[in-house]
Amino acid sequence: MAYSKILFFSIIVRFLTFATIMAQDSSFFLNKFCSPDFTKSNSNTEFFNPIIGTNPSDSIYGMFMCRGDVDSQLCHECIGNATQHLSSECSLSKQASIWYNECTVRYSNDSFFSVVDMMPGFYMCNTANFSNTKSFTPLLFSTMNLTADEAASDKKKFATNERVFEFQTLYCLAQCTSDLSSKVCGTCLRSAIKQLQIHCDGKLGGRFLYPSCNVRYELYPFYRSINVPSPNELAPQTKDSISKQDSRFLEDPFYLSYNCSSNHNTITSKNFNLLLSYLVSNATDGKLYHRVIMDEIVYGLFMCRGDLPSRLCVQCVTNAKDRIFSMCLSSSEGIIWYSHCLLRYSSQYFFPNIAETSPMYRDINITNHFISDQNLFTSTLSNQLSELANATGNSDERYMINSLKLNDIQTLYTLEQCTPYLSPQECISCLNDMISTQIPWSFLGSVGGRIIYPNYNMRFELFQFYIESDEARSSRNPSKEAGKVKEVNNVFAMIIRKGVKPDVITYGSLMDGYCLVKEMNKANRTFNTKAQCGVTPNVQSYSIMINGCCKVKMVDEALNLIEEMCCRNIIPNVVTYSSLIDGLGKLGRISHALKLVDEMHDRGLPPDIFTYNSIFDALCKSHHVEKAMALLTKVKDEGIQPNMKTYTILIHGLCNLGRVEDARNVFEDLLVKGYILD
Repeated sequence: MAYSKILFFSIIVRFLTFATIMAQDSSFFLNKFCSPDFTKSNSNTEFFNPIIGTNPSDSIYGMFMCRGDVDSQLCHECIGNATQHLSSECSLSKQASIWYNECTVRYSNDSFFSVVDMMPGFYMCNTANFSNTKSFTPLLFSTMNLTADEAASDKKKFATNERVFEFQTLYCLAQCTSDLSSKVCGTCLRSAIKQLQIHCDGKLGGRFLYPSCNVRYELYPFYRSINVPSPNELAPQTKDSISKQDSRFLEDPFYLSYNCSSNHNTITSKNFNLLLSYLVSNATDGKLYHRVIMDEIVYGLFMCRGDLPSRLCVQCVTNAKDRIFSMCLSSSEGIIWYSHCLLRYSSQYFFPNIAETSPMYRDINITNHFISDQNLFTSTLSNQLSELANATGNSDERYMINSLKLNDIQTLYTLEQCTPYLSPQECISCLNDMISTQIPWSFLGSVGGRIIYPNYNMRFELFQFYIESDEARSSRNPSKEAGKVKEVNNVFAMIIRKGVKPDVITYGSLMDGYCLVKEMNKANRTFNTKAQCGVTPNVQSYSIMINGCCKVKMVDEALNLIEEMCCRNIIPNVVTYSSLIDGLGKLGRISHALKLVDEMHDRGLPPDIFTYNSIFDALCKSHHVEKAMALLTKVKDEGIQPNMKTYTILIHGLCNLGRVEDARNVFEDLLVKGYILD
């Protein structure tokens, strides 16, 4: 543990600037606090400059503390990042604290050495829940209290503990600044544990941090073993595994596993085949993810890995379609996993079921004996996966990859992915559940494996198994879409000339292409031609047209289409309503959009946060922020959790009205809830 007390805080800055010239930004930011009391600004606002003299009013007191398991190099990197962060964002504040995963840095114009400071404090919780809290909670807090007692009596004021239960391991950490007495340290830690119990009860992990002390627990080894042989020790690599069929990136997707339910199938063979064909059709359109609702009879989705070019996604979805049709024809629901994609269907509506952890595919090297000394690779791997989970949830595509050099020979490659319709917190929560519950860290024999839930994908290897080039991006370049639509149109004309009768899926694909390039006249002509040729439009046909109309602000035409649907007894689905609500909101027709929300409730189709975000955005842009805040309360009462986009919309709306303090309160609420901000 590194710890220092320095009278003039600028000395820390100068020392660390020298110590971290070669440092990379590898430390993980948690939170910061800048006091609202500002220093007086003279000719020089850079208060980090050296202060000459002993006048108490000019004195700055500073302290840094690195986590007890962190080596000196990572400690220097972390403090360097922290001081730079403070100098840019808190340069006029009289007091400030900043927390990273590996260190804490603080300063004040008042001396705080050997004095416990428990203001401010903040918590962060793993959003996934523990299933058996009755047995877990007593074990957790007895271990946390033991760890706190050991830290308080330790010379470095740092302690860790592990407890094995139900084939899992609980990891606990407690630490105080080493200038505190044992009694004062114990008081600070017990208060932090109490706050942890209040805010993170039943969660798979959590931490509470004060300026003077902090506590944390997880179900993965987030701290490093003090007794590791050497940072350059080679991590053991998984060799005997199904997943090693692709021990380097392979273009050809290969089959992993499948799961078919035992429930009797109510889906006709025709509808089943129609659904699967529609999924393949959307993969051909260049999509890496798509979900389908066919006349409220059968539901399906596919998700390709985020690095794949379209041609490989199409190949994988096609293979998955053929195999699942032969394997699960008699089942009401099923899922199939390939190395490049997953494909799923059901007779029940499953899209809102974000927390699904079953069925699952897992391929990890698990030993049959407990590994007492956790090597460096387990803590490095677990922290890498945890940080990537946050990055994945906060990315637009819900897909992230990363590589980390472990030593001179080995590099760790990781990939995490969620279905794109999930909110950031939903994605982060389930990925954290994977890390905490599906990897038995004390029995992990080597680095290498994958876990796939119905909506989530995680993999880690010591070889590069994904594409890290421009190939995937260029193959999905929007500038090429118009050319693709022209090619599809030529193929469609050729089909007609050969006397082949297109079906509703074929027409839908062509309409979708025209809407994509905003050629609504051609899309409408195709829609009408379909009806004239005896092909009855379905809910997907209307949803494509309504979404296309709304994208080009032809909302009245979209409203006419939804009325036409009702006349034909075709019930709009969530996608139909959401597109129309978004279009109305962008034109400021908020009252009409809210009526459609009520209509959704009446039809038993409750809107999700993505639907409501369209209304929040419309209200804020029309300066009705109070109505937006009132709607937010109503949405929360309905059990719908706002996501990062919700808060971003509200902050922008408040700032545009000059309500900076209210915007700041919303921003601080984000920090308290543990959102990772960009």
